[in-house]
Amino acid sequence: MTEEIDYRAAVAENVTQEYNDFYAAEMQKSKEEIFNDAYQIHFYNELKDFLTADSETHYLDADGFRCLYENGKSVLARLYDYYLKDEYASTVNWEEINDFIKRYNKKYHSDILEEESELG
Repeated sequence: MTEEIDYRAAVAENVTQEYNDFYAAEMQKSKEEIFNDAYQIHFYNELKDFLTADSETHYLDADGFRCLYENGKSVLARLYDYYLKDEYASTVNWEEINDFIKRYNKKYHSDILEEESELG
């Protein structure tokens, strides 16, 4: 019997650890380096809050979390890399973050999304 994975919780755990590691690394940098990383710091803060929020307030569906789960322990880094290339990306509000993640998942995890649509 296969144990079902709680993808939301698993992603939240991975993101929290990745964020804590990122934060610790930033705190070792000079003030100037931290200042220069402000854009990335803001992105990591917003995405961490979005991806670790209480499940009742979430925009992202289970399939979206399943896709992100496949990124392992580098969810924020991979989303940030994509964010820098996505001309429509925004972290202004959670709806826009959700749309951004959906585009990311569609591009990099279409196999999972297709599998889920065939099953559902």
